Amino acid sequence: MKHLTQRAISSRMNYLFQASNLMAVGNQPKLAAYYGKLCRNVGTKAIMHMAPAVKRSLCRRCFLPLIPGVNTELHVEEGAQEAKTDAQAQSNGAVKTKKKRHRRQRKKPRSRKTGNTNQEESEEQIQEKVQEEQGNLLKYPQVWLRDNCQCAECFHAATRARKSHWDRGPLNIPVSQVAYNKERKQLEIIWQDKHRSTFDLGWLRERDFGETGRKHYLEEVYKPPAQLWGKTEFEDVKREFQYEDVLEQDAALRVWLEALAVQGFAILKGAPNDINVAKKLAERIGYIKRTTYGDVFEVKSKPNARNYAYLMTPLPLHTDMPYYEYKAGINILHTLVQSESKGGANTLTDGFNVASQLQKLHPEDFEVLKSVPVNWFDIGHDGDDSKPFHSLWRAPVICLDVDGRFARINQNTTKRDSRFSVSLAQAVSWYKAYDKFLEIAQSEAVEFKTQAGDVFVFNNLRMLHGRTAYEDAPGNKRHLVGAYVDWDIIYSKLRTLKFPNAKD
Repeated sequence: MKHLTQRAISSRMNYLFQASNLMAVGNQPKLAAYYGKLCRNVGTKAIMHMAPAVKRSLCRRCFLPLIPGVNTELHVEEGAQEAKTDAQAQSNGAVKTKKKRHRRQRKKPRSRKTGNTNQEESEEQIQEKVQEEQGNLLKYPQVWLRDNCQCAECFHAATRARKSHWDRGPLNIPVSQVAYNKERKQLEIIWQDKHRSTFDLGWLRERDFGETGRKHYLEEVYKPPAQLWGKTEFEDVKREFQYEDVLEQDAALRVWLEALAVQGFAILKGAPNDINVAKKLAERIGYIKRTTYGDVFEVKSKPNARNYAYLMTPLPLHTDMPYYEYKAGINILHTLVQSESKGGANTLTDGFNVASQLQKLHPEDFEVLKSVPVNWFDIGHDGDDSKPFHSLWRAPVICLDVDGRFARINQNTTKRDSRFSVSLAQAVSWYKAYDKFLEIAQSEAVEFKTQAGDVFVFNNLRMLHGRTAYEDAPGNKRHLVGAYVDWDIIYSKLRTLKFPNAKD
């Protein structure tokens, strides 16, 4: 009879506990706390011990159930010392549960030897202390852990893809138990729907939500940060490489691509007198970008020129193809023949540096060039009447990425449309800001002259380039051959060189 009574009491406590969790998920904290308090009172009155997992999941002050993703967060902490037992690790610091408007602090357990057994923690909000390395605190949202479960049921290893949560996100699935396996260095989670997840500590560390972890991934894996430079720093940032080294050695290829990503330009020396040099370099990286001007293009004076670059007049500072939504990433310019006249020199300025100076010195003008869209266009054909083009794109001069960093500069006076699809007030303020941008760009421009066999390569999203006027002569006609490659292809190649064994 006593057994039946205890069974009935246990059933009632379980019902109240489930009701408390349901009210908490339903955003009814008062009812949730009421049912949680009833659950504990029933156990106390019947002199019946609550299960540790249930008891530790209720706030000691208000009896509200603590549910990750609803009113708590899951934390994983790495301790600073090595080879300590789980009991000792736990006694070195309190396990904390943070919650809106109240804090709960767990008592230190009595010291006991447990060897390498698992120390289970059933709080829905946990700072699990792993006593082995730097002492960093690793924090992860509970919903993220469930979303990124690595078990065979949730994750397809061969394709590195999730198999679950395609229709809806994994919300409102609370944690039931958490354990750290010291021998395997794994975090083990049992969810309230009985699903089990296991995460290697190294895998978690690579995905740390902390500022240091995010910064490392964004700068070392995603994209190297740009090194801005002005006229006085040009000689310090200029990098030169041997053409054959880049073609034959992966180490040289990697350093060259890093220079393009960081400094924004580089010069290759010793290229042969071959019209396929630019194409070979593009294919060494990955895939050439085909445009309305073909796979490769020639820059030389042409009769009845249909592009301003095919004239011998000065070519103002500009970026290529601002009229493309997917603008060419890098420009590869191989000098086959250089003009023997005084002209024909390259001009170059760091557009990101110009934008940075404008932001610091003239913030109102910066905001205008960052926000007012400009119409860029290219209409005509490249010598073939059967292949006309009519390219249009609207974008500001200064474009930022999702992190607020400089991503793209659009500047090409010859390809800026006379149609300006903005208000009168915006147009007037834009011209004022634009003039200031060009003033800084001209003041920071450098001049140098490539020679036959040089390959000048630069970031077309960043660098403004131009050319001084020149004169062709019989037997000496300036002749360059160029090609484009997209930055998606370049960054992909750079990552495969930096992380050849990367799996995810």
